[in-house]
Amino acid sequence: MHTRPLTHWPRPPALCPEVGRIGQPRDIAQTVAFLSSDAAAFISGAITPVDGAGTA
Repeated sequence: MHTRPLTHWPRPPALCPEVGRIGQPRDIAQTVAFLSSDAAAFISGAITPVDGAGTA
């Protein structure tokens, strides 16, 4: 995982226009936590994009 400030990237990552921010590791972590919980017990064999609605 890169921890450098965005100013040191060759080009800053683009904001996701649908949600107005850059995705963060917590976005993936929250999805994993949900899919690992009892609340997602009926979900199986699904592809779950976590892309700020980029594929919507």
